[in-house]
Amino acid sequence: MPFLQTIGGGSSKGFANRLAMKYHTQEFNYTGSVQTFTIPAGTQNITAHVFGPGGGADGSYASSGGAGGYTVGQINPVVGGSLKIIVGGAGRMGQQNNGSAGGYSAVCTPNWAGSNVDTDHAACILVAGGGGGISEYELVSSTPFGGAGGGSTGQQGGYSGAARSGSGTGGTQSAGGTYPGQAGGGACSGGTSLCAGYKLRGGQSCGNSPGVSSGTQGWPQQIYGGNWGAAAGGGGCNGGGGGAGYYGGAGAGHTSATYGNSGGGGGGSGYTGGSGSYTTSNVGTHNGNEGAVSSQATNSGYLTSGISLGGVFNQDVGGNGNHAGGHGKVVLYYLAPT
Repeated sequence: MPFLQTIGGGSSKGFANRLAMKYHTQEFNYTGSVQTFTIPAGTQNITAHVFGPGGGADGSYASSGGAGGYTVGQINPVVGGSLKIIVGGAGRMGQQNNGSAGGYSAVCTPNWAGSNVDTDHAACILVAGGGGGISEYELVSSTPFGGAGGGSTGQQGGYSGAARSGSGTGGTQSAGGTYPGQAGGGACSGGTSLCAGYKLRGGQSCGNSPGVSSGTQGWPQQIYGGNWGAAAGGGGCNGGGGGAGYYGGAGAGHTSATYGNSGGGGGGSGYTGGSGSYTTSNVGTHNGNEGAVSSQATNSGYLTSGISLGGVFNQDVGGNGNHAGGHGKVVLYYLAPT
């Protein structure tokens, strides 16, 4: 039996205008485009559960993309307002079999339009970061991973359970992840600024072929006005792309010519600070760890099979094909008239 609450009691007029209230749940899954939630009249509170998407694995060797982050919080309902819902897409296998990164998931004000990075960044109410992609391993005995999405700070990519210097760092609350550079070929195409993280997008990795075939980058990884390919390769280098987020993680660099290989991208950061009159309370933002989601996401009650997982070499973990991560998800739980 659903929980019912009445509002307006205490006077003859109040009883006459009594409203029956109940909690509603609305889920938003990945579509590759922005979705809209119109706040019903009389809504008393909204709790949003925001799951970031996972990054892609390498298509040649055993590896794991980074998991998406998880952010939860109450949003002050604005009378007559609406919310833009961004459900980030998973990273997949990109150029030279390198893993591209996940996009970001978010609940935003109506100002989010997908056409200006500063406007969209300022419109964010709650954000969950996307996981970084991963490329071939540097050491034959290692198990490389892309950095998981955040959280206040995205995780750095690495191998064998530890961060590595050749991998991109995660985004923070004030800046994108740092690109580590390369020691053996494969300069960042277009300059290192494209390999560093930035507002809402992750960096591409080292290499001279930053383009990614349609559908492999995790939406909304984009340069505004065009698609953003967040995995690269070429010029003697491979690397995983950085995850998108409130600030995106950086792409991977190149540290050794021994195997001609590289590392993982950093995860994008989450955000809980609200925007304008859309204020927040009772918030939390949580990192995954390598390819696994956080315990808070697991215990949320809304994490369904495959959501937010990091991609795994030669496995279909989220129903998006081998090597791909799991898409993001957004769930709104709100008290409103029946």
